[in-house]
Amino acid sequence: MSAIVTTYVAEHKLNKDMSNEELSQHASALLELLMDKLKRDKGHQRFQKGYNFSKEQAFVLIPDQRICRSRSRVIPKEGGEEAGEVNICQVSNLIPGETVEMIAQRIMRDSLGEKEVKAIAKALTSPNPVTATSCLSRLRRELQKLNAPEKIISATYDEKTTCASNKIQK
Repeated sequence: MSAIVTTYVAEHKLNKDMSNEELSQHASALLELLMDKLKRDKGHQRFQKGYNFSKEQAFVLIPDQRICRSRSRVIPKEGGEEAGEVNICQVSNLIPGETVEMIAQRIMRDSLGEKEVKAIAKALTSPNPVTATSCLSRLRRELQKLNAPEKIISATYDEKTTCASNKIQK
């Protein structure tokens, strides 16, 4: 597992002096290489102990998939069909280790709009539709507890993911 990180660091010349923005560009590739939690945990350890990256840098490189996938998504810009590629983590400012309850509280505290909530919902989805649907349902429940507007709650609904989840569970 640490061999994956060692090879990746050598091939891409990563170092602890790189900015978080530069490091975040490697997150999606590393997530594809480190598919399960054990591999991601070992990757974090390797970056921190083997290469002296800070804990924050290790999480930028290998985000906790329960909370944040750094995969770039194409989101239409407001008022047009034109789309721009954005990093979900940068748009939604998800913090590694942040719980669904904390995310719901931040949505309400910061009065985030529908577009930002949709970006957060996409960031919370995982490759497994069952897990993603569960996570989004918890977010909706937390938002309901906080008396969020229906528009914000419905922004967390992803019909495609729900259908895929139902099909798997059937």
